[in-house]
Amino acid sequence: NCCYQDMFMGCYSLTKAPDLPAKTLTPSCYEKMLGWCTSLTKAPDLPAKTLADRCYLNMFNSCSSL
Repeated sequence: NCCYQDMFMGCYSLTKAPDLPAKTLTPSCYEKMLGWCTSLTKAPDLPAKTLADRCYLNMFNSCSSL
């Protein structure tokens, strides 16, 4: 659980998100992962079909360039 939570949070110069190929997600795994990445202009593909609680919670919070 929470494996990538907050990983890139606040990386203001990040312009391209990493590939996220996982098909099954755990609770909170991507929570706030890209939050406050204000230079991010395109969201990554999100191919997961099996979701868990809060897996995408606030993932793109305050990404003002999306």
